[in-house]
Amino acid sequence: MKFLGLISLLVLVACQSDQTGPRSQRPTSPSRAANDEGPPSDYPFGQDTNRPAQFTGTPTPSFSCAPGGTSGAAYDGFLVSDDGTSLDARLQVPAGSGPFPLVTLIHGYAGSKSSSGDIAGKLLGDGYAVLRYSTRGFGESWGQVNLADLNLEIADLRTMIGRVMDDPYCNLDPAKVAVTGASYGGGHSWLALVQPTFPTPSGTKTVHIVAIAPIAPWSDLFPLTDLAA
Repeated sequence: MKFLGLISLLVLVACQSDQTGPRSQRPTSPSRAANDEGPPSDYPFGQDTNRPAQFTGTPTPSFSCAPGGTSGAAYDGFLVSDDGTSLDARLQVPAGSGPFPLVTLIHGYAGSKSSSGDIAGKLLGDGYAVLRYSTRGFGESWGQVNLADLNLEIADLRTMIGRVMDDPYCNLDPAKVAVTGASYGGGHSWLALVQPTFPTPSGTKTVHIVAIAPIAPWSDLFPLTDLAA
């Protein structure tokens, strides 16, 4: 019994000492991936995942689309979430005059905006604009991971979509928006339906998420009938 009590005490102390989470250096600026695949370059977890504003900032460059293009383009830069967290984003626009339907493609856990380039390429070939961004705490994005929190990561999803919609030079159709992604991104896709219609940050447009396509999301770990129980 003394041995079991000692083990319980050690486990309790270990759990309490681990509440602050891992530490690492803050990202300072974006870096374009050498290719369109690969893991993120840093993992900026904060002292604990319940302090979302702990790592906020305005790294450069900021995100913006260029006017007058009809031959297709890719834009990289930081977009700012509602709570001031800067997220590293990439928008790829197909050739044409638009306005283009938008697919927001969210990476898996520990991925980044450079993930899923093969899927993005196929969507571009079919005439869709593709928005990818590193969710908070991954890649070059600021912030801390909160595991697809409705008030943080899912709010970020709406803000990222809204900001590219507000840029007139991106030439996107706010009435034709879809969300997809694998694993962690699949979870984001499901949760996007919590609020599928919302105003852009400027308040001048209304976004309509009209389709989702979760790929191997969390719900694949157990039958959907269990969710309804």
